[in-house]
Amino acid sequence: MPSILQFRFEAECAGLAAEARINDIPVDRDPTGVPRISQNALNHWLIEGENRLSVSLGRLDPASALERYECEVLARDSAIGSASEERVVGYRWPGGASLPTWPGREVACLTFHAYLGAGRWRWLDAGSGPIAESDRLRLLARVAELHRATSARQLEVVLQQLTTQHQEMARAHGADPDAYRDRQSRTLEAYMSHDRFRLEPLELSRLKLEPRADGRLVFVTDQDGRAPVRGSAGAVAFQLPSVFSRLEEGWTLVR
Repeated sequence: MPSILQFRFEAECAGLAAEARINDIPVDRDPTGVPRISQNALNHWLIEGENRLSVSLGRLDPASALERYECEVLARDSAIGSASEERVVGYRWPGGASLPTWPGREVACLTFHAYLGAGRWRWLDAGSGPIAESDRLRLLARVAELHRATSARQLEVVLQQLTTQHQEMARAHGADPDAYRDRQSRTLEAYMSHDRFRLEPLELSRLKLEPRADGRLVFVTDQDGRAPVRGSAGAVAFQLPSVFSRLEEGWTLVR
């Protein structure tokens, strides 16, 4: 595969609740204020051309004596590796400013350009707007189908539901789509064939639907922000994607 720029987001935070978004999509979120350093791949959330990084911060209650937040977007050429990594854009909270408690307020909104050569994501052309009750029911039905197929160890059914997600994730990170699907298939098969394969129960009534990007993306999580279809295979925990878009064929897993 040809080389591709690999973008990642890195944040260092302590004593503040924080959320960072790329194009209104959460890429890092932690309301606890526990000191941490986080890193997340970005390519699959970026669009060709101008992108937007926004940061929201909030004080803890009671306020922490140690308050720090700094983040940046970094990029490297996949053919060269980490030696080519460069800072694209970043933000550092200066401290001292007034902040409300969580969910806080937006403290920065920065733009940067990215050119991946990966084509246009299908979710960019997805239906937008608020989530109607009929949409909510259809989304929950899709989640239930994925959970049922995974629980029954129906590998091909699960892979079929993940087709768009696999194709676009491969393109985003410069991988061969067929090789990417094969790798994911082998991983899922290993989970499902494990003698201690276990899936967490699904509580549809407790799932949250969080529209982002003007409703073109909908994140489906449980009350704790976890993917609804998750489980374990022995000591290894796993979860399946849970970001949907309203495409021509209906609600589809895209991330």
